Amino acid sequence: VTLSNNAVVTIKAGQTSSEPYAHEAQGDDVYQDAGEISLGIKSAVDATGAPFENLELGNPASVKVTDTIDEVVAKLTATASVTEGGEITYTVTLTNKDGLPINNHSELFFKLTDGTTVVVPANSTTGSITVTAPDNVYVGANEPVVNAIEAVSGADAWKFENLTLDKTEVSTTVTD
Repeated sequence: VTLSNNAVVTIKAGQTSSEPYAHEAQGDDVYQDAGEISLGIKSAVDATGAPFENLELGNPASVKVTDTIDEVVAKLTATASVTEGGEITYTVTLTNKDGLPINNHSELFFKLTDGTTVVVPANSTTGSITVTAPDNVYVGANEPVVNAIEAVSGADAWKFENLTLDKTEVSTTVTD
């Protein structure tokens, strides 16, 4: 018997059913992908390869596949300390506690609280941008530069089962 996915099962002489057939469901990942598996009989022939005279094939069987919810966390890091006018590098990193791949998405745009946007390229887990630290004419202490992830956008931002934005502030010390 040839199934609709071209797998072949054999019904032995004198029996009315085959050994159980197992169809693999889509594996665990971080993307929304619940669905349905439908499998039917495409054709059947006897042991010599001859078709049956009046074989009526039934409707396909369907199984609903539910999705597990796996979290992806987007975390911001920044250069810890720079001199006035120096470069601060902001990096957004995508992680999954189970180590599942995060490599099936288009560009993601992470807007920071100061308006800067960090781009994580398609199929990547990190993206960075470098900005210039403030520079003033005064001697002495400068305010630290503080930033955090505010929002995410991009064609595939919705595609994740659970994309969590870690909105913890990062701070860069600016020295004279």
